Amino acid sequence: MRDTRAIPLMIEALKYGGAYDALADLGVAAFPAVLATANDPGLHPYRVSGGLTVLRFMVEDGSLGPRQVEQVRETARERLSGTQDPFFIDDAVRLALALGDPELRRTVERIAADRAYAETLVSRHWEDGTEASVDHHAQAVDRVQARARLFLSGGGGDIGPLRRPSSPW
Repeated sequence: MRDTRAIPLMIEALKYGGAYDALADLGVAAFPAVLATANDPGLHPYRVSGGLTVLRFMVEDGSLGPRQVEQVRETARERLSGTQDPFFIDDAVRLALALGDPELRRTVERIAADRAYAETLVSRHWEDGTEASVDHHAQAVDRVQARARLFLSGGGGDIGPLRRPSSPW
């Protein structure tokens, strides 16, 4: 799986919850495709979520240079502003905290503490464009805020996906 020709297939596999580690193992070779995936909220939410997770793994691994890390910061800012699918807000929060950026941390703190702000972030629509019920939206906001508080406290390390680097053989 360390063959860069497999990157497009691995990007596709993100939709199905796979290939996080294999993409992160490829580091800068996979970075452009992973960044593009994380930056396209029009894609399937699992794929965007997976892209954000792979970027977090790359940041935590230290495999990116300063220019790439700045691009990741911008992606985290984008995913934590405007209306988003609640499915990938958790991943954007984790990425923001992994970056160690004070501005991004303040944004996560605001999500955790400011209900009105969190409500503006969480989309009121399902993936197919239909409107979610008021109760569902409220539950999604509750979950996003609870996860933001958990991750800010340093907890949640057992919540997957977890990094499992591939063997070098």
